[in-house]
Amino acid sequence: MKNNQIVFPVGEEGYEAPSTHGENSECPIIEITSEDGVRLYELGELLPKQIFLSVKAVGVFANNNPSVQLLKNDTVFASRKLYSDAALAPVQYLDLMYEGSGTCVYCNGKSEPIDSLNETDRAQILIQQNRVIYRKPFAILNHDVVSKIKITTGSDVFIDPPGEFRVVVLYPYGGFFSPEYGPKSFSAMFFSILERQNRTSIQIVKMEEIKSDSHSGKFTFVDDSVVFYYMPSKEESISLADAINFGYVRIEAVYDDRKYVYKSCSYSKGKTNESFEVCFIPFIN
Repeated sequence: MKNNQIVFPVGEEGYEAPSTHGENSECPIIEITSEDGVRLYELGELLPKQIFLSVKAVGVFANNNPSVQLLKNDTVFASRKLYSDAALAPVQYLDLMYEGSGTCVYCNGKSEPIDSLNETDRAQILIQQNRVIYRKPFAILNHDVVSKIKITTGSDVFIDPPGEFRVVVLYPYGGFFSPEYGPKSFSAMFFSILERQNRTSIQIVKMEEIKSDSHSGKFTFVDDSVVFYYMPSKEESISLADAINFGYVRIEAVYDDRKYVYKSCSYSKGKTNESFEVCFIPFIN
């Protein structure tokens, strides 16, 4: 017997499964290829079809604080520290931490608490010793920036960087995080540099406030064209809620010395204000 391979039927990326036990997940199947063909074995009583973990988000704050400065025509405004507003101190990462409780649901309708699995012959769920099951990244600014604005005789506005007319330049600010809010609020933030009361100032913009045109690939904020100083990756630009729903969070189950990957598909409110429950389903590349 050779070429053993795990086969998991799953939905499309971005699928959000209802947060109810026993719905919308098929049973995991092992595909074993032998000399006489393919045989399929269901492992519904040994590998869970759904895994539910109680988690909480912990912010890892940016440890740098670059300066930003505005030069407008011939006027040089004093620089300011980017993170001078403690109320909007951003995070560079969000660690999703397992709180020590969870449930496995099987195809036969039975469920088992995760902490009791070592007393059974079922697959074991692998959790890192530090209990961090996922680190959600956000883009931040790592160096000082000087924005130069030139207003021409025709009242046109030229901004450098990026060296373009009539645009709003957005720099990465980090992620918004406040434990009393839910994962949907934990989203990417950006800032623009502007003049306010004859000083260098900034305006904070959340990713959900920025509109994108799927046809042109261009971005707008209110009625202005947007240029990103640094184009964030998809994982950096989405909220923690979307990262969960899109399957960025992965855990592993091990059975008979083989590992099986599960991806996140949805979440629901937990037992405390700061916790929530993440649902995982089988995953295949």
